[in-house]
Amino acid sequence: MKKIELPYHESKKGSALTKAEEKQLVDYCISHKENAASDALLVMLYFGLRRSELATIRVEDNFLICTTSKQRQGRVEVDRKIPFTPVFRRVLPYVDFQKAKEVKLNTIQSTFKRLLPEHHPHELRYTFITRCKEAGCNLEAVMLWAGHSFDKDVKTSAVDRGYTDYSDEYLLSEAQKVDYPL
Repeated sequence: MKKIELPYHESKKGSALTKAEEKQLVDYCISHKENAASDALLVMLYFGLRRSELATIRVEDNFLICTTSKQRQGRVEVDRKIPFTPVFRRVLPYVDFQKAKEVKLNTIQSTFKRLLPEHHPHELRYTFITRCKEAGCNLEAVMLWAGHSFDKDVKTSAVDRGYTDYSDEYLLSEAQKVDYPL
């Protein structure tokens, strides 16, 4: 048994969509409203949600609120508040949150893979985080929106992050930076 070497497995890391791919996805979702996944894909793209979090979404004022799915796996559930961004507001008339909430996860997967076969739906999350960082949003705010407890790029201590409570007004002002043409 000592002579058996197990192959090293490195998990495949995804990548954010290019702006051209993002535009392709948005154009598809807008022009194919009858597709059950269109609403869900737009919500996932512009709020950085995991597929499993869609079932928990609700809208309050200028925020989308969801329950972090990673927390549900044996831990305390945590709600995330993600503000509406200007880029999302442009597609808001095409989004039905109730349809996004009820879509089957396999429908999202198959629709997305048909449109962008080289990508995985989780990469919509990478895209959201990347666009927020590209727009210059406060990295701690982006961590809160994504539901991350630690990010190696944020150079503050755990104490600073643990004792900071950003106001809704501040988070909304940070979200206003996420405004780019497609």
